Amino acid sequence: MKLLRRCTAALLTIAATIPAAAQMEDMGIVTDQGFRRYITVGAGATYQSFTDNAISRYNYWSVGFAPSIGHVKESNTTYSEFLAQGSIMRFNRNKKDLLPLQVKSQRAVMDYRFLLHVPMGYENRNDIYAGAMLNAMYSHKNAPHLQDAQDIHEYAFTFGLSGRLKKEVQYYKRQAQLTWDVSIPLVAHYTRPAYLNRVEDLDPDNSWLGDFVSTGVTESITKYLRLSSRIGFTYPSENGNMYRLSYQWDYYNIKHNTQLYFAEHTVMLTLMFNY
Repeated sequence: MKLLRRCTAALLTIAATIPAAAQMEDMGIVTDQGFRRYITVGAGATYQSFTDNAISRYNYWSVGFAPSIGHVKESNTTYSEFLAQGSIMRFNRNKKDLLPLQVKSQRAVMDYRFLLHVPMGYENRNDIYAGAMLNAMYSHKNAPHLQDAQDIHEYAFTFGLSGRLKKEVQYYKRQAQLTWDVSIPLVAHYTRPAYLNRVEDLDPDNSWLGDFVSTGVTESITKYLRLSSRIGFTYPSENGNMYRLSYQWDYYNIKHNTQLYFAEHTVMLTLMFNY
């Protein structure tokens, strides 16, 4: 957690000292086409838990550090965001063991969303956006205490729907934003391992990458369900940059060969550099 505090302090210092480098308006730098663009850098704490039948029937959990980087482009009628987030975790399981049994995990997620403003036809203080999202996820788990399932690889590419609710509020004489973002997939291409202690793994000509890709399937929401929800508070600074404090809940369930349940809770501070 010392690393998290140091990263947060450094990001706050950078955001407060970097001035805007172009013509400023009330909401920061605006392009000739009317877009406000931000490079985002975030740091936060994440709590993750999973039950993976390829490893064990017990639930594993861990708390760790989650960095992120992304890009936001918005106007009065559109909103688009690219976000990449990763984590490296050491999971413990909810069972009293004679020896501590840990699972090491590396996980990376990339999301892209493109949304259009929905006109309500009457005076409304809330802005509603609706559109589509693309997601790519890769996860690797290593359980050295299990000989038949010590390496778990999984990936998923999904296409689905996304929405955003934005409300502007006055806070300390500045126009802050309260936002809620939610996404759900419609179609997914993904893979899950079967029983990994296979005879063909002993063949020197066998390719683990080929096995990894060949087990991929394309299914609907009934086989791959991922719900992502983020609540955020965004506050502008004098130099056109913005701070965003957010809580994100991410859940997915994969039913393929072996079943997986995964949930993540992340609190993150993100600095949005206007350019």
